[in-house]
Amino acid sequence: MDAFPTATLRSMKRSSDIGRTGTLAVTGGTPLRGRVRVGGSKNAALPMLAAALLTDGPTTLRRVPDLTDTGLMLELLRGLGASVEDDRGTVRIDAAHVRPGDRPFEPSPGRVAAMRGAVCLLGPLLARCAMSGGGSVRLATVGGCDLGPRPIDRHLAAFEALGATVARDHGGVTVSVDRLRGAEIYLSAPPAPGLPPAPTVTGTANALCAAAIADGVSVLHGAAREPEVVAVGELLNAAGARIEGLGTDVLTVTGVRRLRGVSGRCPAAVVPGDRIEAATWMIAAAATGGRIVVDGVEPSEVAAVAAALRASGARVSICGSAGHRSIRVDSCGRPTAFEVRSAAFPGLPTDVLPQLAALAAVADGTSLLTDDVFPDRNAHLSRLPRFHASVERAGATAVITGGDLHGGEVHAPDLRAAAALLIAALAAEGSSRIGRASVLLRGYERPAEKLRALGATLGAPNWRVGKRPAARPGRGGWRPAGPRRILGRTRPVSPETSACSALA
Repeated sequence: MDAFPTATLRSMKRSSDIGRTGTLAVTGGTPLRGRVRVGGSKNAALPMLAAALLTDGPTTLRRVPDLTDTGLMLELLRGLGASVEDDRGTVRIDAAHVRPGDRPFEPSPGRVAAMRGAVCLLGPLLARCAMSGGGSVRLATVGGCDLGPRPIDRHLAAFEALGATVARDHGGVTVSVDRLRGAEIYLSAPPAPGLPPAPTVTGTANALCAAAIADGVSVLHGAAREPEVVAVGELLNAAGARIEGLGTDVLTVTGVRRLRGVSGRCPAAVVPGDRIEAATWMIAAAATGGRIVVDGVEPSEVAAVAAALRASGARVSICGSAGHRSIRVDSCGRPTAFEVRSAAFPGLPTDVLPQLAALAAVADGTSLLTDDVFPDRNAHLSRLPRFHASVERAGATAVITGGDLHGGEVHAPDLRAAAALLIAALAAEGSSRIGRASVLLRGYERPAEKLRALGATLGAPNWRVGKRPAARPGRGGWRPAGPRRILGRTRPVSPETSACSALA
């Protein structure tokens, strides 16, 4: 097996990978090669941090990623009265002083407006009110990426089913409760007219937190099966909750009176690896003609992404032993056109469709990418043509005809669009500048350092330069430039001496 350089990354300060300018300069045309370890999952860490408000004693979480959004969540918890200690990814939360008073719980409206993940506080705070004999929670209108309509109606309907009262106004929502009582809760609904029903991930996490201390038994129908929901449920069970059916679309919750604190030594206190970050590096390797190994994520959680990459001609395999498995991606030459459609887990995540659009922009032929989860998610599609990509849209489907990309200047509108534009810049010939690139820090832990360790050429004022690997990776692979030809090593990877298998 080839030796891959490993980037050793330590976070001393949250979100310090980019400076105030927010502009990233990229020189494309170099295949990504090496080894990269993903951080903890943002989409699991946020509801897990919020769920720590439910426990009577201190709860310690490990592998909390160093992100703008997790930093905002920690500030929200402090503002609510929790004691929060943060030491390089190990976060200790003591919610002993988080109690309802004469006024509703109200997380900082300014921070709530900056992050949609703040909605994860509703369920735990409502449960905290019920544990104390009653109270209310006021949540301002949540912010986050503009992906089209993302109402929280199903969250509120779940709370109402459990016995809460909901009052809406133009500035947000107020949820009040005296006691929570077990109920039948239905969480799945079509994301848009004409589309099949889909579950809500944050809505499922909110309902779990509230139902965990409700009187009696609750059954959650149409629950999200995503690994992030499983992580929240396992943390609650470690605290004493009684949740059955995690990983399925029907969850049964038998309410308990109190939840105890969870030690950082407990396996359930470890935030799982970020499958969206892993997918992003996998797709970037395929788009640049590269060859990488991704560590720190459960391979089964990116199986749908692996299938999409195989459809584009890449080779994806698992290496290593149980508990220490890695994912190897080899582009095997220029990508070919493919068709994909987003779906709830275990289907293809909507959060990787923008990155796959960048891959389609350099593939031979015309690719079709359909987003049934967020059909109005198109900010990345309107910006890829800045790199000379050919993009059309037909309803929820993006029609992308691949070709040679060339450097361009563009501003990133949201987190995953920024990742897509970064991949396009890495695959393009020449230099590019991505404005507002700091949005990447909402979901990617030290992205510039990781990419530099894989051989990417990045440079921008105030971006900290990460430690270079001892030996720079070779420049084999294809370069998306000039006449559409394959350069360098494009032969399939020979069988490895270590245990490797096709990714199921």
